[in-house]
Amino acid sequence: MLLARKEKIGFTSFPVYGHGASVQTMTEAEKVTGRKKQILFQTCLTLQQSHSIVEELIKDFKGSGMHYWTVPVIEGRHIC
Repeated sequence: MLLARKEKIGFTSFPVYGHGASVQTMTEAEKVTGRKKQILFQTCLTLQQSHSIVEELIKDFKGSGMHYWTVPVIEGRHIC
């Protein structure tokens, strides 16, 4: 979804493990280990971009159990 946008947005992704209340979405192997394989994406956006992407996520991934959060960034830039 992020790669398909007309407006190119850079992001970083990480393989992570989720722990918590999502037992109903876990595979049997994940239930045994007590953790769920997930992917974490991070990107730095304007407030308008953030709202647009969240609207798309809600539409495209409804019912998936995806979790997101937004936090303000005080400063961010490339150092070349």
